Amino acid sequence: MFAAIARAELTPGPRLVLHTVESAVGKDPARFRTDVEALVGQLSSGAITPEVTTLPLAQAAEAHRLLESRQVTGKIVLLP
Repeated sequence: MFAAIARAELTPGPRLVLHTVESAVGKDPARFRTDVEALVGQLSSGAITPEVTTLPLAQAAEAHRLLESRQVTGKIVLLP
């Protein structure tokens, strides 16, 4: 499973750094931990908010249609 964590550093200017969990932990565990702590802090403070759309499992086909047509950003979570 591929997982990514995005980290925005605002100094000297905005940028986005992507880490795959598997490679980031192996390369530099201390930096990865720092990045995750910063990300959790930003989520907790409301500085960043994930975009999540929820749909009932019965609407799985609609979820696929939305993704394929790029009508949603972020993630879609199917609920039982």
